[in-house]
Amino acid sequence: MNWSAHQQLKSKKSNVRKQAIAKLALEGTPQAVQLLLSALADPELEVRLMVLRALSPLRAPAVTNARIAALGDSEPQVREAAVLGLMQAGDPTAIHALVPLLEDPHPSVRARAVKALDAFGWRPSDTATSSQRPTAAGPPETVAEPGITAFEGLLVALKDPKNPDRRRVVEDLVQMGDTRVFKPLINALKDPDLYLRVAVIEALGHLGDKSSVESLLPLLRDKDPVVRAATAVALGKLNNDRSVEALSPLLKDSNSSVRKVVAETLGGLGDERALELLVKGLTDGEHDVRETVIEALGRVGDRAAIEHLVVALVDPQPSVRNAAGKVLRNLDPEWPSSVEASRSIPALQVALASKDYWVRHCAGDTLRRLAEPSQLAGATTLFVDPSRRRRSMTLHALLTTLADSDRDLRLIAAEGLGSFGDVRAKDALRAATGDADGWVATSAQEAIGRLGESK
Repeated sequence: MNWSAHQQLKSKKSNVRKQAIAKLALEGTPQAVQLLLSALADPELEVRLMVLRALSPLRAPAVTNARIAALGDSEPQVREAAVLGLMQAGDPTAIHALVPLLEDPHPSVRARAVKALDAFGWRPSDTATSSQRPTAAGPPETVAEPGITAFEGLLVALKDPKNPDRRRVVEDLVQMGDTRVFKPLINALKDPDLYLRVAVIEALGHLGDKSSVESLLPLLRDKDPVVRAATAVALGKLNNDRSVEALSPLLKDSNSSVRKVVAETLGGLGDERALELLVKGLTDGEHDVRETVIEALGRVGDRAAIEHLVVALVDPQPSVRNAAGKVLRNLDPEWPSSVEASRSIPALQVALASKDYWVRHCAGDTLRRLAEPSQLAGATTLFVDPSRRRRSMTLHALLTTLADSDRDLRLIAAEGLGSFGDVRAKDALRAATGDADGWVATSAQEAIGRLGESK
């Protein structure tokens, strides 16, 4: 996605550049952040504002430096947005850059700088600076007051399509803490301005009133992926009884970024129904979606996921395999000995026939781990201990692999059978001592030795 977004950021059309920023904001990778930072030099005011909003949840030093640089922007709206970002990031190292804004020519920038400095607990170091503060603060804020005039003034500003800072109005409405804000915010969900709608969706999720769920649900079918993703996040925060059911179809969304956001949201809901839905995402065509699904399964924390995570150990993508291994260790450090892991053996046997070398190799290696004797100790009878059945299934899989055309798989199988400690493997291992590959033959001989026999 980075290459495509990089090209879009060079487009002469501001709408194309905005689309790239929206995609990068959803992606959230270090590479995406770097591209967003570069877009702060965009000639279009709305683009720069959009970048600052996209960076709002980030705390990295590079982002702080970019916000400080944006304090020198020619547009007061950008300077104000940069101040807000610094305040939200809570980094007191920005104080030195905020103090000069007490003399900014624009009153809203001065007022915002005062709020940020107050939030950092700043105290003027000299009389001159101390006298600047009340002047910069200007008249008392009326937005937070419950008076009708202040409220209605914000409503007028929210409905004005020519107002370039309506997202700031949404923020001020939320800060009012007044139940009257819900109706105008719900009405604004139909506004033609995409980014205003996204701001409203985020605000409704932040407010946490579950009565807004019914108004948000239709937006899951919005034509714009940014809206669908923002709605999924908001529904996750509201965590209504209908959230899981409503989000389910978006795991098959045409946009991979939306699918990722939905998987993350489902993982954080703490609903047992999410497990079955997330498991389906392990076959997603995009590897980064599969990684996100695996991480979400880890947050769900249900042992039933172990079977599916073991299968993910044979994914063609290394990063997916690594993610699965990490989550498995967190769920159960002794996962190879679990009943849940034994249920994955049929799928691992199928993977042994894959055309992909690494899939076959990882399947063989995983079967070898399931065969380690420390994981199989205590097996008694097929009818008393389920590990007996796993033992038989694993033995069959390793014996089959010992005859595979892939030399590496034969080597893995020979080593696994040596650790397995089952005398039923001795005939196959004797035959393997004549393998055309010297390493396989040697490994088979060593395996026989571990079984307590000589050739």
